[in-house]
Amino acid sequence: MKRFHHIGSMPLMIAFVALIASALFPACSLFSSGLDDKQQERLDADVKEAASQYDEGHYDKAYKYATLAREIDPKDLRARVIQAYSLMQLGQNDPFFENISMRHVPGARQLFEDVLKDSPNEFKARQGLAIMAFSEHLVFHDKKMRDFLGMELELRAFSEKVSSLKTLSPNDPGFFGKLSDLRAEYDNFRVRYIRCYETRQYFEDAPPISKNPDPKLKLLTGRTWAEDSTYVDAIRFDLDQRRFDDAAATLATLREGAKTCAFYWEQRSLERLEYALKLYTQLESGAPWHAGTKRDLAFVHVAFGQFWLNKALEDAKRDAATKLANIPAEREAEVIRSFYCDEGRHDSELRPHVKREFADAIANLREFVRLDEEREKQRVEHVEEQEKIAAGDESNIFMNNLVGRFGEEMQFAIKEARSYRKMTILLLIELYTFPIYGVQDFEQATLWVNRLRDIDDRDPIFYFIWASIREQSGDAAGAIEDYDNYLARSSIVEDANRRTVARSRMDRLKLEAPQKN
Repeated sequence: MKRFHHIGSMPLMIAFVALIASALFPACSLFSSGLDDKQQERLDADVKEAASQYDEGHYDKAYKYATLAREIDPKDLRARVIQAYSLMQLGQNDPFFENISMRHVPGARQLFEDVLKDSPNEFKARQGLAIMAFSEHLVFHDKKMRDFLGMELELRAFSEKVSSLKTLSPNDPGFFGKLSDLRAEYDNFRVRYIRCYETRQYFEDAPPISKNPDPKLKLLTGRTWAEDSTYVDAIRFDLDQRRFDDAAATLATLREGAKTCAFYWEQRSLERLEYALKLYTQLESGAPWHAGTKRDLAFVHVAFGQFWLNKALEDAKRDAATKLANIPAEREAEVIRSFYCDEGRHDSELRPHVKREFADAIANLREFVRLDEEREKQRVEHVEEQEKIAAGDESNIFMNNLVGRFGEEMQFAIKEARSYRKMTILLLIELYTFPIYGVQDFEQATLWVNRLRDIDDRDPIFYFIWASIREQSGDAAGAIEDYDNYLARSSIVEDANRRTVARSRMDRLKLEAPQKN
């Protein structure tokens, strides 16, 4: 199921790691000692360059300069933290072979843990482990689970097509055409299945230690690759020989393997999510004033809410199969969501879990916005204060230039913070608008739309949001008008995906309108 596809043009959850990756290293709590002036100067220069490269997104260079700094002082906390974050961004969480030094070196996880041994309260190291746990859930384990669920659905579709061929005779019109299409479709699937094995990222729960996979190694399916590949090839052979019963049996075996893998990665994903929640809760208790922690904790609750919601929708789908008839395939997801939201037709024991997690997410998102707005106000006041001081001595060119640069940097920081805050408010509006999250509140959604307008009143997304709120509240005519306004003002290039959604919803509302009159 797609996540947060109603309003946002990009998956906000996937954007999480990028959102928290910038401006991590303004200072650290421990500094080097016992160095002469030249060594200290070189060390500071390398650390500064490492931080600059990190902020520019050049994580390999950031790691390089942090490593140079540690050659001067292996214990320098700043360099160690930048090293760890750089490796995390490069996907090197665990020990790996470094080509430059030609040896195995610690990954980001061990570097963070080593920092905490020397400085147990180092916030950035604790934050790094929390970010890592959540990103491993979101980017790796959860993705693997969804990929295997998709594989299982694809194999089920193959089974249904094989069953339909069994009912036909070779003399029936279209038999060989359908068989040819099925073989071509399966060949495409087979290539992707083999690629999954070769990338080593799905069937094994361990980082690759060699370039060539071991065909005798037992996979998460419970079989070796040699055994699995035999099944994969056998299906194609059985299709060629028109042995449809054998092909169906082998497809069922592969389906069970895919479900086994999906369940395994679901459990691993949940473990990482629970660990992330624990770490972020600890961070929040130690720094309740830290806006970023509130935001990150909110995203963890959103992920938990999505987990329970996916489970609830699976139950609703099974229930709908017994209560609803002839659900069009192209509208299945929409019908199931509507069925789940109708408490009169579907009673879900998971609904309270879904509501609790999204309510906790909302509480943290609101607090993040409050703290972030306070921080912006402080920045503005600080700039104004410095400008007043500089204005008192216009002859001091150096001071005026310094204050000018400081003001520019603060304005950039404010602009960047507002873009993050805008994403957060979009998520708040999403949760308040749609009933599926269990926290629908049109009054709050409207309030936050106005807050969003305070940040950027020229963004045409307001029309899309108003249209979504009006549609959900039953004002079809108003929704059509706002969708039309959005299409007239949005970019056909930058907003292409959202424009497609707006046009589809507007067309549907126009078709439904006569039926309601």
